[in-house]
Amino acid sequence: MSEQIKGPNSELHTILAAALIPLIQSLLTGFVVSIVSFAIALTFGKENPWSWLLWGFLLPVVGVWVFSIRRWFKLTDWLPYAEKVTNIDINRDGQIGKAIERPEPKKMTITVRDIRDQGSLSVMKYELPASNEQVLAFAEGIAQGISLAEANWIGPSNPFTRDEYRAFRGELIRRRWVELANHKSTNHGFQMTRAGQAVMREIVKTYSPTADANA
Repeated sequence: MSEQIKGPNSELHTILAAALIPLIQSLLTGFVVSIVSFAIALTFGKENPWSWLLWGFLLPVVGVWVFSIRRWFKLTDWLPYAEKVTNIDINRDGQIGKAIERPEPKKMTITVRDIRDQGSLSVMKYELPASNEQVLAFAEGIAQGISLAEANWIGPSNPFTRDEYRAFRGELIRRRWVELANHKSTNHGFQMTRAGQAVMREIVKTYSPTADANA
């Protein structure tokens, strides 16, 4: 004896869920709103109260129907297919078709050791939005004198995508390891600060990543 197992959304892929329920909801809403509109028109002596009755019925019916259909598309697997066919972002999520599963954001904790003027050792941990390989590639590139221009770091042959690099650079700016090359204009790009250069040298020299899952 075989048992038929239905998917979690299988009950949504029926004529009842797709058409009849939205139709009933829209008709009932239109009926209620039309009666209220008609009563208001009669109470306040509006001209042509029958037009209030008509539009009070039609507008809610159309509005609720569209809302219900969009909600049904959103709850089922038909939405990505419908978006591809119409080339319209129906649910306005910025994605036409099936949304791409995004991996967990890359995070890495680096340990930087700094010997103070008094001879004391300072150990600092910094969390950066990049993988071990990306941070090390960046540090080595900076040590080789590569500029911070995006063309040097993004693309198939480089360690970052555009979004990854901008997020990484933004974190370096926040930590004051990167600054504008010209503070009076943004057209000259960015440059490493002395502190940033020292950190990158330390990473290359004594790179010690820690997979701190609790950070």
